[in-house]
Amino acid sequence: PNTGYMGQCEDLVRGLLWNDPADTEEHLNEFGFGRNTKRGGGAQSFGHKAIETFLANHHFKYIIRAHEVKQEGLRVCKSAKVITVFTSSLYCGGSNGAAAVYLAHGKVRLMTHIVPQGSTNAWQVAQETAGPRRPSGGEERKSPQSKAGSSSLQRLRRLSG
Repeated sequence: PNTGYMGQCEDLVRGLLWNDPADTEEHLNEFGFGRNTKRGGGAQSFGHKAIETFLANHHFKYIIRAHEVKQEGLRVCKSAKVITVFTSSLYCGGSNGAAAVYLAHGKVRLMTHIVPQGSTNAWQVAQETAGPRRPSGGEERKSPQSKAGSSSLQRLRRLSG
């Protein structure tokens, strides 16, 4: 472990970048943290207990995070309190979409850009789908979700709406 002030700062930044929501709660400690098997290198996974404690201590409603590729560009999990947003479509030659979060007037808006099957150029896809439209207030593009993702997204919409 790092020691001193700079070491603490490095540990904090590493944790913010590389820790992920746990897929299951079974291997987490009493504080809601456990080993992150996807990332390794000392990264942690966090579950409901850690999330609820963090949100209560900081008076937040949601954790909006990035730095983890999601196929749809977006994942809502942990009782709709953790939102993972990935803004780079076709990342490293993959087929993933991209997403963005818009916060205004106490509401959370989730927007996704789905990449058409077989596309290899993210810029071309963005130009073809964007067109010359002007953005309107409240427009939201929906992505196909898994059954679990869909129910989480619906819970988030009820909470924020």
